Amino acid sequence: VKNTACMANCAQHVAIGSVLPDYARNAHNNLAEQNREYGPYRGVDTTKPPVAALPSSGMMMVSTASAAPKAVGPADLFKKENCSACHAPAAKLVGPSIADVANKYKGVANAQAMLEKKVKAGGAGVWGAIPMPAQTQLSDADNKTLVQWMLNGGK
Repeated sequence: VKNTACMANCAQHVAIGSVLPDYARNAHNNLAEQNREYGPYRGVDTTKPPVAALPSSGMMMVSTASAAPKAVGPADLFKKENCSACHAPAAKLVGPSIADVANKYKGVANAQAMLEKKVKAGGAGVWGAIPMPAQTQLSDADNKTLVQWMLNGGK
């Protein structure tokens, strides 16, 4: 920089960021209700204050012992991840049925790995023109469990 005249009284460090002002937080109603309940992009609940504004932020939290979490089976995971919005046990909805997937890939050597990639990445064309959204929110373990369960016909 050759001209230093414009450099007088400048802030030494500038942080670029964005903040939603309190008065605008819920201006268009709850964003969580305006987004899909499945997939990687879920809206924030704008009816509640931001996490940083909660009374507990910045303070040490005391935790208490709780009951051990209940074991979740593949069928529970299928419901929790809202897979049933597009897939049914024996009938085609938006996507193929569990039975159709199991029948199509029965005996295919690399079906497990191929379908795990397909679930994570999403795509269209195999079962019709309607695309399956990428399910990037699924952990690798949950993805493997769901695909294996579907390949076994939901059993």
